[in-house]
Amino acid sequence: MLWRLSGNARPTVYASFAGREHEQMQGSIGLFSRNLPVTARFDGSFRFDEIVEQMRLAREQAAGYQGFYLPSTNTSEEAPVLLEYDDWRGTDPSSSTKVSLLRAWAPTDSYKVKLTCWRENGAWQLELYYDRGYFERASAQRFAKRFQVLLTAALTDWQQKTELLPILSDEDRKRILFGWNQTDAEYSNGSTIHSLFEEQVAKHPDRAALVSNGQHLTYGELNRKANRLAHYLRKAGIRPDVLAGLFLGRSTELMVGLLGILKAGGAYVGFNPGTPKPHLAKQLVGVKVLITEEKLLPQIPQDFTGEIFCVDRDYALTRNEPEENPVSVANSENLVYVIYPSGSTGIPKGVAVRHRNLVNYSEFICNRLRLHAHGQGLKFASVSTIAADLGNTCIYPALISGGCLHLISYETSTDSQRMAQYQHDYQIDVLKIVPSHLKALLNSEEGARTLPRRYLICGGEALPWSLVEQIRSSSAECELINHYGPTETTVGSLTLSFMDSPSLSPEQSTTVPIGRPIANTRVYVLDAQLQPVPAGVGRRRACIAPAIWRATWKTGMWSFWDAWTIR
Repeated sequence: MLWRLSGNARPTVYASFAGREHEQMQGSIGLFSRNLPVTARFDGSFRFDEIVEQMRLAREQAAGYQGFYLPSTNTSEEAPVLLEYDDWRGTDPSSSTKVSLLRAWAPTDSYKVKLTCWRENGAWQLELYYDRGYFERASAQRFAKRFQVLLTAALTDWQQKTELLPILSDEDRKRILFGWNQTDAEYSNGSTIHSLFEEQVAKHPDRAALVSNGQHLTYGELNRKANRLAHYLRKAGIRPDVLAGLFLGRSTELMVGLLGILKAGGAYVGFNPGTPKPHLAKQLVGVKVLITEEKLLPQIPQDFTGEIFCVDRDYALTRNEPEENPVSVANSENLVYVIYPSGSTGIPKGVAVRHRNLVNYSEFICNRLRLHAHGQGLKFASVSTIAADLGNTCIYPALISGGCLHLISYETSTDSQRMAQYQHDYQIDVLKIVPSHLKALLNSEEGARTLPRRYLICGGEALPWSLVEQIRSSSAECELINHYGPTETTVGSLTLSFMDSPSLSPEQSTTVPIGRPIANTRVYVLDAQLQPVPAGVGRRRACIAPAIWRATWKTGMWSFWDAWTIR
Protein backbone atom coordinates (compact mmCIF):
# COMPACT_ATOMS: atom_id res chain seq x y z
CA MET A 1 0.00 0.00 0.00
CA LEU A 2 2.79 2.43 0.91
CA TRP A 3 4.60 1.62 -2.32
CA ARG A 4 1.50 2.19 -4.43
CA LEU A 5 0.80 5.54 -2.81
CA SER A 6 4.34 6.94 -2.58
CA GLY A 7 6.21 5.28 -5.44
CA ASN A 8 9.08 4.44 -3.06
CA ALA A 9 10.35 1.03 -4.28
CA ARG A 10 11.92 0.26 -0.87
CA PRO A 11 9.50 1.43 1.78
CA THR A 12 10.43 0.88 5.42
CA VAL A 13 7.95 0.01 8.15
CA TYR A 14 8.68 -0.61 11.80
CA ALA A 15 7.58 -3.98 13.17
CA SER A 16 6.83 -4.54 16.83
CA PHE A 17 8.83 -7.23 18.69
CA ALA A 18 8.35 -8.47 22.27
CA GLY A 19 12.01 -8.04 23.20
CA ARG A 20 11.96 -11.42 25.04
CA GLU A 21 13.91 -13.54 22.59
CA HIS A 22 16.08 -14.98 25.37
CA GLU A 23 14.61 -17.73 27.56
CA GLN A 24 15.56 -16.06 30.84
CA MET A 25 13.45 -13.02 29.89
CA GLN A 26 10.26 -14.94 29.14
CA GLY A 27 8.83 -14.59 32.64
CA SER A 28 10.34 -11.21 33.46
CA ILE A 29 8.07 -8.36 34.46
CA GLY A 30 8.43 -5.09 32.55
CA LEU A 31 8.14 -3.48 29.12
CA PHE A 32 10.80 -4.87 26.77
CA SER A 33 9.00 -4.47 23.44
CA ARG A 34 10.66 -2.39 20.73
CA ASN A 35 10.08 -1.46 17.11
CA LEU A 36 12.65 -2.44 14.47
CA PRO A 37 12.83 -1.30 10.84
CA VAL A 38 11.88 -3.81 8.14
CA THR A 39 12.40 -2.88 4.47
CA ALA A 40 10.43 -4.33 1.55
CA ARG A 41 11.53 -4.49 -2.10
CA PHE A 42 9.26 -3.52 -4.97
CA ASP A 43 12.00 -2.84 -7.53
CA GLY A 44 10.79 -5.79 -9.57
CA SER A 45 7.58 -7.34 -10.74
CA PHE A 46 6.68 -9.42 -7.66
CA ARG A 47 3.58 -11.46 -6.97
CA PHE A 48 1.72 -10.84 -3.73
CA ASP A 49 2.72 -14.23 -2.27
CA GLU A 50 6.36 -13.44 -3.05
CA ILE A 51 6.11 -10.15 -1.18
CA VAL A 52 4.56 -11.93 1.80
CA GLU A 53 7.43 -14.44 1.89
CA GLN A 54 9.97 -11.64 1.44
CA MET A 55 8.51 -9.74 4.40
CA ARG A 56 8.40 -12.90 6.53
CA LEU A 57 12.11 -13.48 5.99
CA ALA A 58 12.91 -9.80 6.58
CA ARG A 59 10.96 -9.86 9.84
CA GLU A 60 12.76 -13.01 10.99
CA GLN A 61 16.10 -11.38 10.25
CA ALA A 62 15.13 -8.24 12.14
CA ALA A 63 14.01 -10.35 15.13
CA GLY A 64 17.60 -11.47 15.66
CA TYR A 65 18.63 -7.88 16.39
CA GLN A 66 15.92 -6.95 18.88
CA GLY A 67 18.30 -7.32 21.81
CA PHE A 68 20.86 -4.99 20.25
CA TYR A 69 18.82 -2.40 18.34
CA LEU A 70 18.74 1.05 19.88
CA PRO A 71 16.14 3.44 18.50
CA SER A 72 17.29 6.88 17.41
CA THR A 73 17.28 9.62 20.02
CA ASN A 74 16.90 12.30 17.34
CA THR A 75 13.52 13.80 18.13
CA SER A 76 13.46 15.68 14.83
CA GLU A 77 13.18 12.46 12.81
CA GLU A 78 9.84 11.79 11.21
CA ALA A 79 7.56 9.40 13.06
CA PRO A 80 7.54 5.90 11.50
CA VAL A 81 4.85 3.68 10.08
CA LEU A 82 4.28 0.80 12.51
CA LEU A 83 3.05 -2.73 12.05
CA GLU A 84 2.06 -4.66 15.17
CA TYR A 85 1.11 -8.34 15.05
CA ASP A 86 0.05 -10.85 17.70
CA ASP A 87 -1.18 -14.41 17.48
CA TRP A 88 -3.68 -14.63 20.33
CA ARG A 89 -4.30 -18.30 20.91
CA GLY A 90 -7.36 -17.80 23.08
CA THR A 91 -8.55 -20.33 25.67
CA ASP A 92 -6.48 -23.38 26.57
CA PRO A 93 -8.71 -26.41 25.81
CA SER A 94 -7.55 -28.10 29.06
CA SER A 95 -8.66 -25.12 31.17
CA SER A 96 -12.12 -24.44 32.46
CA THR A 97 -11.50 -20.69 32.21
CA LYS A 98 -12.46 -18.92 28.96
CA VAL A 99 -10.45 -15.85 27.89
CA SER A 100 -11.15 -13.58 24.92
CA LEU A 101 -9.15 -10.61 23.60
CA LEU A 102 -11.48 -7.66 23.26
CA ARG A 103 -8.97 -5.02 22.16
CA ALA A 104 -5.22 -4.44 21.92
CA TRP A 105 -3.92 -0.91 22.33
CA ALA A 106 -0.43 0.48 22.98
CA PRO A 107 -0.69 4.29 23.27
CA THR A 108 2.97 4.94 24.09
CA ASP A 109 4.27 4.48 20.53
CA SER A 110 5.22 7.39 18.29
CA TYR A 111 3.98 6.89 14.75
CA LYS A 112 2.31 8.45 11.75
CA VAL A 113 0.26 5.35 10.95
CA LYS A 114 0.03 2.11 12.88
CA LEU A 115 -1.65 -1.10 11.78
CA THR A 116 -2.42 -3.50 14.61
CA CYS A 117 -3.23 -7.07 13.60
CA TRP A 118 -4.04 -10.06 15.72
CA ARG A 119 -5.45 -13.49 15.12
CA GLU A 120 -7.83 -15.08 17.58
CA ASN A 121 -9.28 -18.55 17.08
CA GLY A 122 -8.61 -18.40 13.33
CA ALA A 123 -10.20 -14.97 12.82
CA TRP A 124 -8.28 -11.78 11.95
CA GLN A 125 -8.80 -8.44 13.65
CA LEU A 126 -7.25 -5.25 12.27
CA GLU A 127 -7.20 -1.71 13.64
CA LEU A 128 -5.66 1.36 12.03
CA TYR A 129 -4.32 4.17 14.21
CA TYR A 130 -3.08 7.52 12.96
CA ASP A 131 -1.49 10.67 14.33
CA ARG A 132 -3.90 13.58 13.99
CA GLY A 133 -0.88 15.87 13.72
CA TYR A 134 -0.18 14.32 10.31
CA PHE A 135 -3.60 13.30 8.99
CA GLU A 136 -7.17 14.44 9.14
CA ARG A 137 -9.80 11.85 10.01
CA ALA A 138 -11.15 11.84 6.44
CA SER A 139 -7.66 11.09 5.06
CA ALA A 140 -7.21 8.18 7.47
CA GLN A 141 -10.63 6.81 6.50
CA ARG A 142 -9.71 6.94 2.81
CA PHE A 143 -6.43 5.16 3.54
CA ALA A 144 -8.26 2.44 5.45
CA LYS A 145 -10.80 2.02 2.65
CA ARG A 146 -8.09 1.64 0.02
CA PHE A 147 -6.17 -0.80 2.19
CA GLN A 148 -9.33 -2.88 2.54
CA VAL A 149 -9.81 -2.92 -1.26
CA LEU A 150 -6.18 -3.98 -1.81
CA LEU A 151 -6.23 -6.64 0.92
CA THR A 152 -9.51 -8.14 -0.33
CA ALA A 153 -8.11 -8.42 -3.86
CA ALA A 154 -4.83 -9.92 -2.59
CA LEU A 155 -6.57 -12.57 -0.50
CA THR A 156 -8.71 -13.47 -3.51
CA ASP A 157 -5.67 -13.99 -5.76
CA TRP A 158 -2.40 -14.49 -3.89
CA GLN A 159 -0.42 -14.89 -7.11
CA GLN A 160 -1.50 -11.60 -8.65
CA LYS A 161 1.28 -9.12 -9.38
CA THR A 162 1.35 -6.45 -6.69
CA GLU A 163 1.31 -3.58 -9.18
CA LEU A 164 -2.00 -4.84 -10.58
CA LEU A 165 -3.84 -5.13 -7.28
CA PRO A 166 -6.56 -2.45 -7.09
CA ILE A 167 -6.57 0.20 -4.39
CA LEU A 168 -9.62 2.10 -5.65
CA SER A 169 -13.19 1.03 -5.06
CA ASP A 170 -15.48 0.92 -8.10
CA GLU A 171 -17.16 4.10 -6.89
CA ASP A 172 -13.86 5.99 -6.49
CA ARG A 173 -12.59 4.71 -9.82
CA LYS A 174 -15.68 5.95 -11.68
CA ARG A 175 -15.51 9.35 -9.99
CA ILE A 176 -11.82 9.84 -10.84
CA LEU A 177 -12.02 8.57 -14.42
CA PHE A 178 -15.37 9.99 -15.43
CA GLY A 179 -16.96 12.18 -12.76
CA TRP A 180 -14.09 14.67 -12.72
CA ASN A 181 -13.76 14.66 -16.50
CA GLN A 182 -17.17 15.97 -17.52
CA THR A 183 -15.71 18.68 -19.78
CA ASP A 184 -17.67 18.25 -23.02
CA ALA A 185 -18.42 21.64 -24.55
CA GLU A 186 -19.42 23.01 -27.92
CA TYR A 187 -16.76 24.72 -30.02
CA SER A 188 -16.33 25.66 -33.66
CA ASN A 189 -15.52 22.14 -34.75
CA GLY A 190 -14.96 22.20 -38.49
CA SER A 191 -13.48 25.71 -38.53
CA THR A 192 -9.87 26.71 -39.09
CA ILE A 193 -8.14 29.29 -36.94
CA HIS A 194 -7.68 31.69 -39.88
CA SER A 195 -11.36 31.46 -40.84
CA LEU A 196 -12.26 32.64 -37.31
CA PHE A 197 -9.81 35.51 -37.77
CA GLU A 198 -11.48 36.40 -41.08
CA GLU A 199 -14.83 36.60 -39.28
CA GLN A 200 -13.40 39.31 -37.04
CA VAL A 201 -12.00 41.11 -40.09
CA ALA A 202 -15.49 41.24 -41.54
CA LYS A 203 -16.92 42.58 -38.27
CA HIS A 204 -14.18 45.04 -37.30
CA PRO A 205 -12.01 45.93 -40.33
CA ASP A 206 -10.87 49.26 -38.84
CA ARG A 207 -10.23 48.02 -35.27
CA ALA A 208 -6.60 47.74 -34.07
CA ALA A 209 -5.44 44.13 -34.46
CA LEU A 210 -1.66 44.18 -34.05
CA VAL A 211 0.98 46.38 -32.40
CA SER A 212 4.72 45.71 -32.46
CA ASN A 213 7.82 47.90 -32.33
CA GLY A 214 5.75 51.06 -32.81
CA GLN A 215 3.90 49.70 -35.85
CA HIS A 216 0.10 49.36 -35.82
CA LEU A 217 -2.12 47.31 -38.13
CA THR A 218 -5.89 47.18 -38.21
CA TYR A 219 -7.75 43.94 -38.87
CA GLY A 220 -8.30 45.02 -42.47
CA GLU A 221 -4.64 45.96 -43.04
CA LEU A 222 -3.32 42.77 -41.44
CA ASN A 223 -5.72 40.67 -43.50
CA ARG A 224 -4.81 42.30 -46.81
CA LYS A 225 -1.07 41.89 -46.22
CA ALA A 226 -1.54 38.25 -45.20
CA ASN A 227 -3.74 37.59 -48.25
CA ARG A 228 -1.16 38.88 -50.72
CA LEU A 229 1.49 36.67 -49.12
CA ALA A 230 -0.90 33.69 -49.04
CA HIS A 231 -1.56 33.88 -52.78
CA TYR A 232 2.19 34.03 -53.41
CA LEU A 233 2.93 31.09 -51.10
CA ARG A 234 0.26 28.96 -52.71
CA LYS A 235 2.01 29.42 -56.05
CA ALA A 236 5.26 28.43 -54.31
CA GLY A 237 3.73 25.07 -53.37
CA ILE A 238 2.32 25.70 -49.92
CA ARG A 239 -0.80 23.60 -49.46
CA PRO A 240 -2.45 21.57 -46.66
CA ASP A 241 0.05 19.83 -44.36
CA VAL A 242 3.04 21.39 -46.19
CA LEU A 243 5.41 23.21 -43.82
CA ALA A 244 6.61 26.81 -44.13
CA GLY A 245 9.10 28.26 -41.68
CA LEU A 246 9.06 31.56 -39.77
CA PHE A 247 12.60 32.73 -39.01
CA LEU A 248 11.79 36.21 -37.73
CA GLY A 249 11.90 38.27 -34.57
CA ARG A 250 8.77 39.62 -32.87
CA SER A 251 7.31 42.03 -35.40
CA THR A 252 4.23 42.78 -37.50
CA GLU A 253 5.93 40.87 -40.34
CA LEU A 254 5.95 37.76 -38.14
CA MET A 255 2.16 37.76 -37.83
CA VAL A 256 1.69 38.63 -41.51
CA GLY A 257 3.85 35.63 -42.36
CA LEU A 258 2.03 33.35 -39.92
CA LEU A 259 -1.43 34.23 -41.21
CA GLY A 260 -0.20 34.12 -44.80
CA ILE A 261 0.99 30.54 -44.35
CA LEU A 262 -2.31 29.46 -42.80
CA LYS A 263 -4.41 31.19 -45.45
CA ALA A 264 -2.33 29.46 -48.16
CA GLY A 265 -3.39 26.18 -46.55
CA GLY A 266 -0.06 25.27 -45.01
CA ALA A 267 1.30 24.83 -41.49
CA TYR A 268 4.01 26.96 -39.96
CA VAL A 269 7.12 26.06 -38.01
CA GLY A 270 8.40 28.83 -35.76
CA PHE A 271 12.15 29.22 -35.25
CA ASN A 272 14.08 31.24 -32.74
CA PRO A 273 16.65 33.47 -34.50
CA GLY A 274 19.18 32.47 -31.83
CA THR A 275 18.98 28.74 -32.64
CA PRO A 276 22.44 27.22 -33.42
CA LYS A 277 22.92 26.27 -37.06
CA PRO A 278 23.33 22.49 -36.54
CA HIS A 279 20.08 22.31 -34.55
CA LEU A 280 18.29 24.61 -36.98
CA ALA A 281 19.39 22.42 -39.92
CA LYS A 282 17.64 19.40 -38.39
CA GLN A 283 14.45 21.35 -37.71
CA LEU A 284 14.37 22.73 -41.26
CA VAL A 285 13.99 19.26 -42.75
CA GLY A 286 10.63 19.18 -44.53
CA VAL A 287 10.23 22.98 -44.69
CA LYS A 288 9.36 24.05 -48.25
CA VAL A 289 9.52 27.84 -47.83
CA LEU A 290 11.35 29.82 -45.14
CA ILE A 291 10.15 33.36 -44.39
CA THR A 292 12.89 35.53 -42.91
CA GLU A 293 14.69 38.87 -43.32
CA GLU A 294 18.00 39.80 -44.91
CA LYS A 295 19.94 40.37 -41.68
CA LEU A 296 19.21 36.78 -40.61
CA LEU A 297 20.37 35.14 -43.87
CA PRO A 298 23.89 34.34 -42.55
CA GLN A 299 22.31 32.25 -39.77
CA ILE A 300 20.49 29.93 -42.18
CA PRO A 301 22.30 26.62 -42.90
CA GLN A 302 23.78 26.48 -46.38
CA ASP A 303 22.33 23.05 -47.05
CA PHE A 304 18.74 24.30 -46.77
CA THR A 305 17.17 23.46 -50.14
CA GLY A 306 13.81 25.19 -49.77
CA GLU A 307 12.81 28.61 -51.07
CA ILE A 308 13.77 31.63 -48.94
CA PHE A 309 11.43 34.63 -48.84
CA CYS A 310 12.81 37.79 -47.18
CA VAL A 311 10.05 40.10 -45.99
CA ASP A 312 12.21 43.20 -46.55
CA ARG A 313 13.93 42.12 -49.77
CA ASP A 314 11.12 40.27 -51.57
CA TYR A 315 8.07 42.30 -50.57
CA ALA A 316 7.66 43.50 -54.19
CA LEU A 317 6.95 39.89 -55.25
CA THR A 318 3.62 40.05 -53.43
CA ARG A 319 2.63 43.58 -54.44
CA ASN A 320 0.50 42.48 -57.37
CA GLU A 321 -1.13 39.54 -55.60
CA PRO A 322 -4.87 39.79 -54.80
CA GLU A 323 -5.91 41.29 -51.45
CA GLU A 324 -9.01 39.11 -51.20
CA ASN A 325 -9.17 36.06 -48.97
CA PRO A 326 -7.87 33.00 -50.85
CA VAL A 327 -10.34 30.18 -51.35
CA SER A 328 -9.84 27.98 -48.31
CA VAL A 329 -8.22 24.63 -49.06
CA ALA A 330 -7.40 23.58 -45.49
CA ASN A 331 -9.89 22.09 -43.06
CA SER A 332 -9.99 21.48 -39.32
CA GLU A 333 -8.13 18.18 -39.69
CA ASN A 334 -5.11 19.76 -41.35
CA LEU A 335 -2.01 20.90 -39.50
CA VAL A 336 -1.82 24.46 -38.23
CA TYR A 337 1.73 24.34 -36.85
CA VAL A 338 4.60 22.06 -35.88
CA ILE A 339 6.59 22.93 -32.81
CA TYR A 340 9.81 21.50 -31.37
CA PRO A 341 9.69 21.33 -27.55
CA SER A 342 12.76 22.67 -25.78
CA GLY A 343 13.46 19.20 -24.32
CA SER A 344 14.02 17.58 -27.72
CA THR A 345 17.41 15.87 -27.98
CA GLY A 346 19.11 14.01 -30.83
CA ILE A 347 16.83 14.01 -33.87
CA PRO A 348 14.29 16.81 -33.22
CA LYS A 349 10.83 15.53 -32.33
CA GLY A 350 8.15 17.81 -33.71
CA VAL A 351 4.70 18.09 -32.19
CA ALA A 352 2.07 18.65 -34.85
CA VAL A 353 -1.11 20.51 -33.93
CA ARG A 354 -4.25 20.53 -36.05
CA HIS A 355 -6.63 23.42 -36.55
CA ARG A 356 -9.36 21.86 -34.45
CA ASN A 357 -6.92 21.41 -31.57
CA LEU A 358 -6.05 25.09 -31.64
CA VAL A 359 -9.65 26.23 -32.20
CA ASN A 360 -10.85 24.25 -29.18
CA TYR A 361 -8.08 25.67 -26.99
CA SER A 362 -8.45 29.27 -28.20
CA GLU A 363 -12.22 29.32 -27.76
CA PHE A 364 -11.84 27.88 -24.26
CA ILE A 365 -9.50 30.74 -23.34
CA CYS A 366 -11.99 33.23 -24.81
CA ASN A 367 -14.72 31.77 -22.61
CA ARG A 368 -12.43 31.45 -19.58
CA LEU A 369 -11.56 35.14 -19.80
CA ARG A 370 -15.20 36.05 -20.49
CA LEU A 371 -14.18 37.96 -23.61
CA HIS A 372 -17.78 38.12 -24.83
CA ALA A 373 -18.38 40.69 -22.09
CA HIS A 374 -15.80 43.06 -23.63
CA GLY A 375 -17.35 44.31 -26.84
CA GLN A 376 -14.40 46.52 -27.75
CA GLY A 377 -11.92 43.67 -27.33
CA LEU A 378 -9.07 43.34 -24.86
CA LYS A 379 -5.38 44.04 -25.33
CA PHE A 380 -3.19 40.92 -25.16
CA ALA A 381 0.59 40.88 -24.75
CA SER A 382 2.90 38.13 -25.99
CA VAL A 383 6.41 38.22 -24.51
CA SER A 384 7.78 34.91 -25.81
CA THR A 385 9.19 33.45 -29.00
CA ILE A 386 6.98 31.96 -31.71
CA ALA A 387 9.21 28.86 -31.50
CA ALA A 388 7.42 27.99 -28.24
CA ASP A 389 3.68 27.74 -27.71
CA LEU A 390 3.57 29.79 -24.49
CA GLY A 391 2.47 32.94 -26.33
CA ASN A 392 -0.33 31.17 -28.19
CA THR A 393 -2.53 31.78 -25.14
CA CYS A 394 -2.55 35.43 -26.13
CA ILE A 395 -2.01 35.33 -29.90
CA TYR A 396 -5.05 33.39 -31.07
CA PRO A 397 -7.70 34.35 -28.50
CA ALA A 398 -6.84 37.98 -29.29
CA LEU A 399 -7.28 37.58 -33.05
CA ILE A 400 -10.48 35.49 -32.96
CA SER A 401 -12.24 37.72 -30.39
CA GLY A 402 -11.66 41.15 -31.91
CA GLY A 403 -8.89 42.01 -29.47
CA CYS A 404 -5.54 43.66 -30.09
CA LEU A 405 -2.33 41.62 -29.97
CA HIS A 406 0.89 43.27 -28.77
CA LEU A 407 4.12 41.48 -29.70
CA ILE A 408 6.53 42.96 -27.18
CA SER A 409 10.22 42.88 -28.04
CA TYR A 410 12.76 40.89 -26.03
CA GLU A 411 14.52 44.09 -24.96
CA THR A 412 11.31 45.56 -23.54
CA SER A 413 9.88 42.39 -22.03
CA THR A 414 13.07 41.67 -20.04
CA ASP A 415 13.51 45.20 -18.68
CA SER A 416 11.12 46.05 -15.84
CA GLN A 417 11.41 49.80 -16.41
CA ARG A 418 10.61 49.51 -20.12
CA MET A 419 7.87 47.00 -19.44
CA ALA A 420 6.28 49.29 -16.86
CA GLN A 421 6.37 52.16 -19.34
CA TYR A 422 4.81 49.95 -22.02
CA GLN A 423 2.02 49.00 -19.63
CA HIS A 424 1.47 52.67 -18.84
CA ASP A 425 1.31 53.61 -22.53
CA TYR A 426 -0.84 50.76 -23.85
CA GLN A 427 -2.80 49.49 -20.82
CA ILE A 428 -2.38 45.77 -21.51
CA ASP A 429 -5.32 43.68 -20.25
CA VAL A 430 -3.98 40.13 -20.60
CA LEU A 431 -0.43 38.85 -20.10
CA LYS A 432 0.83 35.26 -20.32
CA ILE A 433 4.27 34.80 -18.80
CA VAL A 434 6.63 32.24 -17.28
CA PRO A 435 6.89 32.54 -13.45
CA SER A 436 10.68 32.99 -13.47
CA HIS A 437 10.34 35.81 -16.04
CA LEU A 438 7.62 37.44 -13.97
CA LYS A 439 9.69 37.17 -10.79
CA ALA A 440 12.59 38.96 -12.49
CA LEU A 441 10.26 41.80 -13.47
CA LEU A 442 8.68 42.07 -10.02
CA ASN A 443 12.04 42.24 -8.22
CA SER A 444 12.39 45.92 -8.96
CA GLU A 445 10.83 49.22 -7.97
CA GLU A 446 8.69 49.26 -11.11
CA GLY A 447 7.67 45.60 -10.77
CA ALA A 448 4.07 46.13 -9.74
CA ARG A 449 3.50 48.49 -12.69
CA THR A 450 4.35 45.74 -15.21
CA LEU A 451 1.24 43.72 -14.31
CA PRO A 452 -1.79 43.71 -16.65
CA ARG A 453 -5.14 45.30 -15.85
CA ARG A 454 -7.38 42.22 -15.96
CA TYR A 455 -5.74 38.81 -16.35
CA LEU A 456 -2.29 37.50 -15.44
CA ILE A 457 -1.72 33.96 -16.73
CA CYS A 458 1.31 32.00 -15.53
CA GLY A 459 2.50 28.88 -17.32
CA GLY A 460 5.50 26.94 -18.52
CA GLU A 461 6.83 26.35 -14.98
CA ALA A 462 5.55 25.51 -11.53
CA LEU A 463 4.09 28.61 -9.88
CA PRO A 464 5.66 29.13 -6.42
CA TRP A 465 3.61 30.49 -3.54
CA SER A 466 6.26 33.13 -2.86
CA LEU A 467 5.53 34.68 -6.25
CA VAL A 468 1.80 34.60 -5.55
CA GLU A 469 2.45 36.56 -2.36
CA GLN A 470 4.46 39.13 -4.33
CA ILE A 471 1.56 39.61 -6.73
CA ARG A 472 -0.96 39.86 -3.88
CA SER A 473 1.15 42.44 -2.07
CA SER A 474 1.24 44.69 -5.13
CA SER A 475 -1.50 47.14 -6.02
CA ALA A 476 -2.51 45.09 -9.07
CA GLU A 477 -6.15 44.02 -9.35
CA CYS A 478 -5.71 41.47 -12.11
CA GLU A 479 -7.07 37.94 -11.81
CA LEU A 480 -4.28 35.37 -11.42
CA ILE A 481 -4.63 32.14 -13.41
CA ASN A 482 -2.25 29.20 -13.24
CA HIS A 483 -2.01 27.28 -16.50
CA TYR A 484 -0.45 23.89 -17.22
CA GLY A 485 -0.12 21.51 -20.12
CA PRO A 486 2.48 19.79 -22.28
CA THR A 487 2.98 20.98 -25.84
CA GLU A 488 1.47 17.71 -27.10
CA THR A 489 -1.93 18.73 -25.71
CA THR A 490 -2.00 22.05 -27.58
CA VAL A 491 -0.55 24.79 -25.38
CA GLY A 492 -2.28 23.84 -22.12
CA SER A 493 -4.80 21.45 -20.65
CA LEU A 494 -5.57 22.66 -17.11
CA THR A 495 -6.28 26.01 -15.49
CA LEU A 496 -6.78 27.29 -11.96
CA SER A 497 -8.09 30.73 -11.06
CA PHE A 498 -7.50 32.22 -7.63
CA MET A 499 -10.77 34.09 -8.00
CA ASP A 500 -12.61 30.76 -8.19
CA SER A 501 -10.48 29.20 -5.43
CA PRO A 502 -10.00 31.91 -2.77
CA SER A 503 -9.26 29.43 0.03
CA LEU A 504 -6.09 28.03 -1.56
CA SER A 505 -3.02 28.29 0.66
CA PRO A 506 0.62 27.08 0.82
CA GLU A 507 -0.39 24.56 3.50
CA GLN A 508 -2.30 22.56 0.89
CA SER A 509 0.49 22.07 -1.68
CA THR A 510 4.19 22.76 -2.26
CA THR A 511 3.44 24.84 -5.36
CA VAL A 512 0.21 26.29 -6.71
CA PRO A 513 -2.14 23.54 -7.99
CA ILE A 514 -2.64 23.31 -11.74
CA GLY A 515 -6.41 23.12 -11.60
CA ARG A 516 -9.01 21.33 -13.68
CA PRO A 517 -9.05 20.26 -17.35
CA ILE A 518 -10.11 22.68 -20.06
CA ALA A 519 -13.03 22.05 -22.40
CA ASN A 520 -13.11 18.67 -24.15
CA THR A 521 -10.09 17.45 -22.24
CA ARG A 522 -9.79 14.55 -19.84
CA VAL A 523 -6.98 14.30 -17.31
CA TYR A 524 -5.79 11.16 -15.56
CA VAL A 525 -3.15 10.75 -12.87
CA LEU A 526 -1.52 7.35 -13.38
CA ASP A 527 1.10 5.22 -11.69
CA ALA A 528 4.01 3.48 -13.42
CA GLN A 529 1.65 0.68 -14.50
CA LEU A 530 -0.70 3.25 -16.08
CA GLN A 531 -3.35 2.61 -13.46
CA PRO A 532 -5.35 5.53 -12.00
CA VAL A 533 -4.22 6.55 -8.53
CA PRO A 534 -6.28 8.07 -5.70
CA ALA A 535 -6.77 11.80 -5.35
CA GLY A 536 -3.77 13.49 -3.78
CA VAL A 537 -1.25 10.98 -5.13
CA GLY A 538 0.90 12.36 -7.93
CA ARG A 539 2.92 10.10 -10.21
CA ARG A 540 2.37 10.69 -13.93
CA ARG A 541 -0.15 12.75 -15.86
CA ALA A 542 -1.75 12.12 -19.22
CA CYS A 543 -4.29 14.25 -21.06
CA ILE A 544 -6.61 13.20 -23.90
CA ALA A 545 -9.69 14.52 -25.64
CA PRO A 546 -11.62 14.31 -28.90
CA ALA A 547 -10.43 17.84 -29.64
CA ILE A 548 -6.77 16.78 -29.38
CA TRP A 549 -7.09 13.19 -30.55
CA ARG A 550 -4.23 13.52 -33.03
CA ALA A 551 -2.25 16.25 -31.35
CA THR A 552 1.05 14.43 -31.77
CA TRP A 553 2.66 13.84 -35.11
CA LYS A 554 3.63 10.31 -36.13
CA THR A 555 2.72 8.69 -32.83
CA GLY A 556 -0.19 6.62 -31.54
CA MET A 557 0.10 7.83 -27.95
CA TRP A 558 -3.31 9.43 -27.68
CA SER A 559 -5.28 6.47 -29.00
CA PHE A 560 -3.69 4.42 -26.20
CA TRP A 561 -4.63 6.87 -23.46
CA ASP A 562 -8.19 7.06 -24.72
CA ALA A 563 -8.71 3.42 -23.70
CA TRP A 564 -9.99 4.78 -20.37
CA THR A 565 -13.01 6.36 -22.05
CA ILE A 566 -13.93 3.08 -23.70
CA ARG A 567 -13.87 0.96 -20.55
